[in-house]
This record gives sequence, C-alpha cells and structure tokens, in this order.
Amino acid sequence: MVADPSPGNLRTQETAASPEAYGMVIARMVHTEWLQLNGLKRGEFINFPPEELDPLYRYVQEQGLSFGIHLPLFQPSWLTEKGLYLALIDHSPERRELFFRLVEENLQWGKRWGADYLLVHLQRVM
Repeated sequence: MVADPSPGNLRTQETAASPEAYGMVIARMVHTEWLQLNGLKRGEFINFPPEELDPLYRYVQEQGLSFGIHLPLFQPSWLTEKGLYLALIDHSPERRELFFRLVEENLQWGKRWGADYLLVHLQRVM
C-alpha cells in the first residue's frame, strides 16, 4: 500500500507495522534468509554476484516478494570500475555515459523480473 504524502494524511500505525511496509537491502543470496527470519515481504537487491542472479530470481518468485533494484543489481562484465561509484551528476561525460548504460541495463532486468522500482543515486560523494 502506498501512503498519500499530502499533509495530514500520514500512514496509520497499523499500516506501518505490516510486513509489506518494511524490507531490507540484500547483496548476497545467503542474506535472503534475513527476510524470512524477520517476516519481511520486501527486498532491495544490490551488487549481487552474477552467478547468484538465477537463484535470486527464483527466490523472489517463490516467496512472492515485492522488490526493487538498488543500482547496480550486479557488476556487468563490460564495466571496468565499480558500478556503485557511478552517478548522474559527475564531472566526467564518459562516466555519465557509463551511468546511463548501467541504468538502462538494470531497467531491463527490472522489467523482466517485475521490480517495483529502480533506485539510483544522482550524486556520489567521494
């Protein structure tokens, strides 16, 4: 359930306490058990090893999770630097192009998998 963000219309405590209202950021298959242990039905997946993508997809489908992708879902082989370091606002046009390519690839994964959203960072502080 999505809350109405207008003033005076905050989520009720009952809605906020439901398992659907909370989730975890997960980066490895071994950590998906934390969702079950805490009764959570939402995951946000980031930087998975490529060999864990198929098991992750099966897990999401079997558990009926709502989920999002926190850019990047995984480190593609064409990307020589860490995807976590790319952002829209960057002094380098080349790095911005890499960012857009990574976003596009992750959007395609999200579309195929049925993700609820794709989270990206506009700027990185390093």
